[in-house]
Amino acid sequence: MGGRISEERQLEIQELTQKLDYMERELSEKYCDVGKSILEKVEKESKEIDQLVDEVIKVK
Repeated sequence: MGGRISEERQLEIQELTQKLDYMERELSEKYCDVGKSILEKVEKESKEIDQLVDEVIKVK
């Protein structure tokens, strides 16, 4: 009976480990998506700012 409990524990640990691995991968993907979105936004805004600065310089 002691071996059965050990096997059940091992299966439980294995399932939890797999679940944790999946959640960590998903979390990492979300962080990457957020980072990518931020970089894209910064690049777009930076281009628009540069254009506005150029226009201001021309007007001055």
